[in-house]
Amino acid sequence: MQLFRFIITILAFLVVVNVCPATDYPLITSTSDKIVISADWQIARDPDPKGALQNIADSLWEPFSHYENYYKGNWLFRTEITVIDSSIYNQVMGLFARFFITAVEIYWDGDLIKRNGIIGISREDEEPGAMNCELTLPFELLKPGKHTVMLRVSNYHDYTKWKWFNGQLRIEPYTAEVKKRVYQDSYILFFTAGNMLVPFLFFLFLFIIRKGGAEYFLFCLVCFFIIIEHTVWHIQYFLDLKSTYTYWIMYALRISSVLRSIVFPIFLLYYFLVPRKKLLITLIVLCNTGYALFIADFWNLTDAMNITLLVQNIILSLWAALKKRDGSYIILLGNILAWLALATSFQYLGTGSILVVFTSLSMAKQFVKKENAEREAKLRSAILENELLRKNVSPHFLLNSLTSVIAWLRKDPKKAIHFIEALANEFRIINQVSALKEISVRQEIDLCRAHLEIMSFRRGGNYELKTENINPDENIPPMIFHTLVENGLSHGFEARKNGVFTIRKNNYPKSIQYVISHDGSNGNGSAEKSSGFGMRYIKARLEESYPNRWKMMSDKAEQGWMTVIEIGNK
Repeated sequence: MQLFRFIITILAFLVVVNVCPATDYPLITSTSDKIVISADWQIARDPDPKGALQNIADSLWEPFSHYENYYKGNWLFRTEITVIDSSIYNQVMGLFARFFITAVEIYWDGDLIKRNGIIGISREDEEPGAMNCELTLPFELLKPGKHTVMLRVSNYHDYTKWKWFNGQLRIEPYTAEVKKRVYQDSYILFFTAGNMLVPFLFFLFLFIIRKGGAEYFLFCLVCFFIIIEHTVWHIQYFLDLKSTYTYWIMYALRISSVLRSIVFPIFLLYYFLVPRKKLLITLIVLCNTGYALFIADFWNLTDAMNITLLVQNIILSLWAALKKRDGSYIILLGNILAWLALATSFQYLGTGSILVVFTSLSMAKQFVKKENAEREAKLRSAILENELLRKNVSPHFLLNSLTSVIAWLRKDPKKAIHFIEALANEFRIINQVSALKEISVRQEIDLCRAHLEIMSFRRGGNYELKTENINPDENIPPMIFHTLVENGLSHGFEARKNGVFTIRKNNYPKSIQYVISHDGSNGNGSAEKSSGFGMRYIKARLEESYPNRWKMMSDKAEQGWMTVIEIGNK
C-alpha cells in the first residue's frame, strides 16, 4: 500500500510540474536608469549584405512580432534609444551584445561602432562573431535625446530552438557591469564548482577504496553534473568563444538537468535503502525522460526538471523520515531550502549547492556512524578473538590433548605422531588466521578437519567433514565454521565417537547460505541457546564483515542439528 501511494504521488508530480508556464524569449533589453531602450523593435530585409548600409524606406520596416518569419537570412534590426540627461557623463557607458548566434554589425545613428564576425550570404561565407560582444560608448554618442540603434545581421549558423533574436542587447555602466561579471560569473564559478568538487572527489575516493557503495558513485554523478553545468555556463567569460557556443550551453544545461533529475532520486533509493529499487528506478527514468521529451516546455526545461527533482526528493525524504532512516531529516531540510532558492530565482547559486551541501552533511554523519560501528565491531572481534585463542590453547585443552598423546604413544606410536601433527597443524592455522578479517573457505575447512582429526584421536572415534557446492577460493570471517563444529562436538556427540559434519553452500539471487549440519544429538545442540563467547564471536565477526545483511538461525534437522548463516548481497 505504501509503495502504491508512492507511485501515485510520483505520477501526480507531472501535473504539478506542468503548471510551470512556457516563456517566450524575444530580444531582451535591459538599461541603465538614464537610458531607455525601446521595446518596439522593427525588422527589414537587408537588400545588399555585402555593400554599404543603405537607407531603408519606413514602409519596408515592419514590427518585430512574428518570430517564425525571421530565421535564416540577412536582416536589419532597429530600435530607438532615449538618453534622458547628461549625468551619465560621470561614468563610462558600455554596450553589451550577447547570445546573437550570428555575425552582427552595430550602428549608432547610422555610423558603424562595432563589428562582430563577418557578414555573409551563406553558411560558408558567414563567420559568427564572439559570444560576448561589448564596447565602450564615446560621450559624443550619448547626447541627450533620441538615437537609432541598428543591428545588421547575417544568420546562417542558426539551427536550433535558440534563435538569433533571443540574444541580449544592453547598455549599462561599463565598470559596474565588469564588476558584476567578476562577482556573478568568475567568483560563482570557483565557489560553486569548487564546492561541488570537494564532495565529488571525497565520495569518489570512498567508492574506489571501498570497492562498492552505489550511493557514493551516484552522488559523485550528481556533483559532476552540477560542475559541468556551471563550467559550461561560465567558461565563456574566460575564453574567447564563438557565438555558436550558445548551442553547447543550451543543450548541456538541459541534458544535465534531465540526467540530474534521474540520478539524484535513484541515489536516495540506495541511500535510504528503499525496497523494490528496480521498479522505482524504472518508474523514475520513464517519468522524467518522458516528461522532458514530450511534456515540458523547451525553454523552461531546466526549471521544470529542477521542480521534478525536488518533488521526488521530498517524497523519498518524507518516506525515509517516517521509516526513521538516518540522515533523512537533514536531506529533507536541504530539499525544502533548495525549493525556496528555486522559487526566488536563486537556482544557480542555490538549488544544486544546497542539495549537495545538505546531502554531504547527512552522508558525513552516516559515514562517521558507520566508522564508529565498524571500530566497535573490530574491538569486539579482537576481544572475542583473544578469548577464543585462550580457549583453544587453554591448559584444560592442552592437558587433555597431552594425556591423549601419552595414551597413543603407549598404544600406537605412529598414530601418536599423527595426533601431534594434527594438533600442531590446528595451532598453526589458528595462529595464521585469527588476526585476519577474512580468510579463504579452503583455510577454514582445513582448520575444521584438523580439529575433527584431533578430537577423533582424543575420543578414539572417527569424525569426518563433508562439503557440498563449496567454492574454496571465496572468503569468510575466520573460525566461523570451526566454532560451530566445536560446539557441535561439545553438545551433540557427548556419548558418540563417530559422526559426520556437512558444510553446504546454497546460492540465491539476493543472498548466499552456508548450512553447517551434523548427525549428532539434536536435543540440546542449539547454537541459538548457547550464550558462550563462541556464538558472540561468530555474530561479531559476521557484523564486522557483513554489516546489517546477515542472519543466523539454528534448528533441529532430520538427523542431528543444523545452523544456517545467510549473507545478503550488497
